[in-house]
Amino acid sequence: MAGRTNKPLVKPRQISREHIVAHRPVRHRDIKGKIEYREELRATLPVLDVNEIRRHRIPFHEAMCSEIEEEGFHESSDYIRRLIQLDHDTRQKAGPETLLWKRPQLRKHTLNLQKLRFGLTEAETARKKGNKGAESHELLRLAVFFMLKNQDWWWVAEQLFLLCVEAVTGFRADGGRKEATTRYIYGLFLFQKLGDVEGAKTHLQIARELSAGKSWRAAKELGQPQDTIYIESNSILYKALIELGVQARETDPLIAVKLCSQAHRRALECDRPKNVADALLELAVSYQSTQEYDMAIITLEQLRAVCSENNLSQGLCKAHLELAFSYKREIAELKNLPLESGIASRYLGEYYFKLGATHEAIPPLVTSLFKLHQHGTSEQLEQTRAIAAAAAGTDVMPQIGKLILSKDPESLKTLVAWKESHKPFWKDGAYYFAPSSMADKPVGPTADEYAQSYSGLIRVPIVEKDLELLKRLMGDEDDHIPIPKVSPGSS
Repeated sequence: MAGRTNKPLVKPRQISREHIVAHRPVRHRDIKGKIEYREELRATLPVLDVNEIRRHRIPFHEAMCSEIEEEGFHESSDYIRRLIQLDHDTRQKAGPETLLWKRPQLRKHTLNLQKLRFGLTEAETARKKGNKGAESHELLRLAVFFMLKNQDWWWVAEQLFLLCVEAVTGFRADGGRKEATTRYIYGLFLFQKLGDVEGAKTHLQIARELSAGKSWRAAKELGQPQDTIYIESNSILYKALIELGVQARETDPLIAVKLCSQAHRRALECDRPKNVADALLELAVSYQSTQEYDMAIITLEQLRAVCSENNLSQGLCKAHLELAFSYKREIAELKNLPLESGIASRYLGEYYFKLGATHEAIPPLVTSLFKLHQHGTSEQLEQTRAIAAAAAGTDVMPQIGKLILSKDPESLKTLVAWKESHKPFWKDGAYYFAPSSMADKPVGPTADEYAQSYSGLIRVPIVEKDLELLKRLMGDEDDHIPIPKVSPGSS
């Protein structure tokens, strides 16, 4: 052992650097290649600025609003944030499983946010320079952009229109053209898109007054051919007035006459025969509701002349129909001819029924049933009853079909059993089909009350007075009609 340790060491051989590199493990060479490749890729990447880094770190809408603020557009940034918050609050208030909840969210739509950014910042720039015309132009262009999108974005358009109207109100440097254009397009939006007839009427009247005698058009703003703002405003305004008149006809016929008269004047101003014919027809019907049959006849004669001159065949047919009704009411009722009035009502209902307008056919048929029951023959009563039954059945058939298809097999078996053998399916506190508004009347209704109260057939609790009415409508007491008995607590 001692001899081995005292043995002199062998001098190490000299190894060249090239030999070391050549015999280095492959693993070390691969790591170096990867590092070099990574550096090459990193060198090709673009250098990101602060805004681009921020967009990768936080949601796009937050980053965009911060950028707008840093550029000095604080009002635009605040407005976009308020729009996003309004969208969020509306969704939360509506709750899940609603259409509003499923509506696209503004904060997640990059393109729409960018559109808002550019439009609002341009408008704010113009406002800071004191250029109200340019400011309103940018806001209107932005509002029209969202108006022409689908209904999911109409709420944004409405907010922008309100901002635009506020900016342009009282601006007269251009003679009122921008305000007239804004009011007209906003009124068009309210009437056609949102169905706000009263609001549309207000803005269209202002647009009409500002554009009277001017050749201004909104074709450039809307991107489609347009007549003058004055004519287009009148064209929509007459429709809005007619709709308001029809709504008021049942509660206040005099207001309906006033509104339809205004609609007629607006239709004349837009110089379109079809519009004039529509307004005259509704005015005549409003006169009928106030029992001014002489004025209704005069108006319908004007309607017939307009339709004849302009080859409006459908309007001419309606004019003859309403003329017949007006003459019938004026002659038969005012001269106390109930039988003739009942027959005329039957023909009127039959005419509507043949046209397929079953809902309009039922009220005159019910009126005819009451009058013929008192003054007509059994044959006349039977004919009218058959038409009324067919009209009423046809009117509710779609709802009945959906109801039948939605029920379980056992319910369908019960229905078939009743159909085949009239097996009763009702229980205590039985029900039958009748107008809902008749249930609370203290006494039996008159024919006119019954006709006016008709609003579709629905299920209501049966009461004694309704049984008497049902028997009178369906036939004599000895007719074999399966009418459920009234329970003691149901009357």
